[in-house]
Amino acid sequence: MARRRTLLRVTIHVTERWSIGGVADGANIVDLPVLRDRRRVSDSAHPYVPCTSLAGSLRRHLGSAAEDWLGMEPSGREMQTGTLERGRRGRLRLLGVILNDEATISARGVTRVESARKSAQGGSLRVEEWVSSGQFTLFAEHAGPYDAELARALATWRPEVGRARTTGMGASRVVDLDAMTVDLDTAQDLHWWLTERADWSDPRKEFPEIGEHASLLGIFDGNKPADAAWVMTVEWVVAEPIHIGFEEPSKTAGATHSTARNFGVGESLVVPGSSWKGVFRSGVEHALLCAGLVDTTARETVITHLFGATTARGRLRFADASVSREDHSPLTRTHAPIDRFTGGALRGGLHSIESINRGCTLRQTISAEQDLPEPLINLLRHVVRDLHDGLRGIGRGSSRGYGWIRTPDNDPAADARPIDLDAVLAACRPQAAPHGAAKESSK
Repeated sequence: MARRRTLLRVTIHVTERWSIGGVADGANIVDLPVLRDRRRVSDSAHPYVPCTSLAGSLRRHLGSAAEDWLGMEPSGREMQTGTLERGRRGRLRLLGVILNDEATISARGVTRVESARKSAQGGSLRVEEWVSSGQFTLFAEHAGPYDAELARALATWRPEVGRARTTGMGASRVVDLDAMTVDLDTAQDLHWWLTERADWSDPRKEFPEIGEHASLLGIFDGNKPADAAWVMTVEWVVAEPIHIGFEEPSKTAGATHSTARNFGVGESLVVPGSSWKGVFRSGVEHALLCAGLVDTTARETVITHLFGATTARGRLRFADASVSREDHSPLTRTHAPIDRFTGGALRGGLHSIESINRGCTLRQTISAEQDLPEPLINLLRHVVRDLHDGLRGIGRGSSRGYGWIRTPDNDPAADARPIDLDAVLAACRPQAAPHGAAKESSK
């Protein structure tokens, strides 16, 4: 029987920034670092994507065929005690990932915001790193001839890369696929396998003229990845400047002036998904309180169902919202705090804030992998209405002329209705608990 091996190269395009965490060391002391590729030695750091970060996503995507291709999942006993239980090995081997040279690492300081005070929580300052969007190549192989069913499954795969998947990071999709089968019983194929196979791991090179090259024409036609089951898009117009960013101390010796740069990805100013998620989380909790949901356990059930917690991932995904190209120029304001004792400018307090200017447009997207019940959608509409009315702001300084955004006509908030608490709790499948409110209450 012929000893055939099929080689696969899967090109994946990451449409959003992403981060796979590493461990901080003496040269890179950050709280949320990006994993570095120690195999590459250069002046600039290169991010690294381990195959284990993609295997779980591929297993979920393959569904009933996952055990055949990737083997059995660890049993409960094995995961708790480390005792190995004999199981069947999967046919598919994920060999490694190579990123393109354009992937760059960025960093910024972030804090957690207390919903009650609407300001930074003490002791929550940390530094996060992320990698710019781009492409990387996953290499894999399996015994036997080319499998068309596996190829079709890979064509519709949308890998989830790294952390913070519910706040606009890690979204990706397969954009190209190459497959080649070699017969190790032939001298030519065996010689290439033993001596030249390393060239195959260079995504810039074409497959060699040996073996059997699978015809992949049309594999992506009519075989598109599944879109999100539910999507809510809101067009925002900036009514007052928005600042979401980090402090940048002056590099001039002896200078007392600092600049707070607005957050951006590439050349675009951005309101990150983490900021949208925080605002909507706080807004939904406020709406539930106004509607009469005083039971803390029931309220936390709704919040956890939508936005997640340390023990569970929420249903909603908040993407980054970039400023349109024509509105790209930021606004810079200079501020000087007042010394309460002298009544004059505070010495050393001069600073500038770079922000998204008035009139700029933002396109915000909230999505879910499964259909969202109407009572939960209605909660989000109430938050949109509060933002539009200026009752809630986004970013820094929302109480002093920053962070107000408005929606044009025909926005999702126009359909906001009184909140039905029983319907909301039923949609989240909460534990039976009194919520101290009527069936229907107006916010």
